[in-house]
Formats: sequence, structure tokens, C-alpha cells
Amino acid sequence: MLKRILILIILFCVCYGLWNIYTTLFGTFKEKKLAKQYAIEYILNKYQLTKDDIEINETSYLAGYGFYQNIVINKRNKDKYYLNIKLDKNGNLYSIYESVKHPSSYFKQK
Repeated sequence: MLKRILILIILFCVCYGLWNIYTTLFGTFKEKKLAKQYAIEYILNKYQLTKDDIEINETSYLAGYGFYQNIVINKRNKDKYYLNIKLDKNGNLYSIYESVKHPSSYFKQK
């Protein structure tokens, strides 16, 4: 009986640890959805566009930085806006930063 309880505790700790690693590296689905929503609102307000004018091409989590990278494409003129969005622990918008290039372009060699 004690052995089974010990195995269940160890199994719980392993699963909890794996979940923490996953959320640290990739963020949660709820946070991704919120970051996408904040990106859309930011672009619509800043550039006076409608929802039909834009599309979200990519939403990814930048591990180590704590930012969600959103690529928003303007369908009218094919402009791309790269938004780095940071959320606080409650899912509220902490900061938003619009960058000129995709972060991976900084690592490409010329």
C-alpha cells in the first residue's frame, strides 16, 4: 500500500514537472490566444484598419524572453508587423513592442 502511494506521488511530480517545462518553453494555449487578441487590437487601433484587412500569420512563444511573437499581415499592401507581446501572470497585457524584423532574421549571416 505504501509502495503504491509512493509511486503515485512520484508519478504526479514527474507529470507536474513536465507540464512546467512545457509551459515555460511554449506558453499556454490561453496565453497564446490572449496575445493574438492583443496583437489584433493593437494593429487595428494604430493603423486604422478593419478585421477584414489583416490576418495573423504566426503566433509563437520566444522561450527565454517571455514574449509572444505575432506576425500580422496587412492584406491591402502586404506589410508585415512583428509584435512582441508580454503578458503578466494574470494574462493581462504587460507590454507590447513592434519590431521591424522577425527575430530570426537577426541570426542570419550576410
